[in-house]
Amino acid sequence: MEKLAGIEVPERGKYIRSIFCELARVGSHLFGLWAYANMLGFDTVAQWAMYHRDLILDLFEELTGARVYHIYIRPGGVRRDFPDGFQEKVIETLHKIGGKVPDYNATFFENSLFKKRAEGIGKLSREEAKSMGAVGHALR
Repeated sequence: MEKLAGIEVPERGKYIRSIFCELARVGSHLFGLWAYANMLGFDTVAQWAMYHRDLILDLFEELTGARVYHIYIRPGGVRRDFPDGFQEKVIETLHKIGGKVPDYNATFFENSLFKKRAEGIGKLSREEAKSMGAVGHALR
């Protein structure tokens, strides 16, 4: 849309968009992990994932006033620049989440019970995935 309208996005706007979208992606993965852990009976892992997702949503709320429907990205950039100290909060939050990754691995992904419950579930061949119109994670 911007290209058609001849709108140039400033470099800082591009960087902020990238950071914002990556935070949304991390939050989405954590939500998926919560759902998966919850369905497989790993309540502790589900609680960790929801807690960490909430940290991301807290950042969105501080930045946009909304936790889910932010409407932050707009033609020409973003609605507003990061407030003072926001970058540090992002880094702190990501370190907190990243520091828990070894626990997620040990408690969930490397757990023999997880492997017994998850192996072979939701498996699609390349042909099945393409014929069903799968994209993203499902196609990969």
